[in-house]
Amino acid sequence: TVSTTHALTAPDTGLAFSGGDLFFVDDGDIVSLDATGLTENWRTALPAGYGFTKGVVVAGGNVFVSTGLSVVVYTAAGGSLVVDTGLSAAQATSQQSLFVHGTDVVLWTGSLSDEQPYVVLDGATGDVSTSFAAAGYGVLGSDGTNVFVAAQSAPGVVGFDIARGYEPLGGSLSGYK
Repeated sequence: TVSTTHALTAPDTGLAFSGGDLFFVDDGDIVSLDATGLTENWRTALPAGYGFTKGVVVAGGNVFVSTGLSVVVYTAAGGSLVVDTGLSAAQATSQQSLFVHGTDVVLWTGSLSDEQPYVVLDGATGDVSTSFAAAGYGVLGSDGTNVFVAAQSAPGVVGFDIARGYEPLGGSLSGYK
């Protein structure tokens, strides 16, 4: 049985859930809803000309929104702007460009020509804490220690222990069903 609904004008991207709240982009605004009653906690406009959104994640008490221009960080509690990172996430791909890694966020810039196309953003501040190179394509996930990326060549997964540097983990997914 449906207990309550909330109308969306023009949802741009998926949902993120944290601390009993839902976060999403709707018609150019980042929105926070109470997940129980679907009442709006707050709504804040994205920067002008943001283009499109690629993903929304929550880490370190902040909401990270990947837009066509930059990754923008807002407080989860009230929607205040923390920082516009100026870092552009991958645009022309179906791969997720943001992923939670412990209390931080991993960003894939999508530029295979960059020396360090993967950037780790501090969850509390949105500042860059480190970056790393990988022959990968997008971020698949994290177990809190390792970040897993899709391998560039053949179906496969490559894992990186960010604290200790590059360490290949995992391997081919060929034959995976």
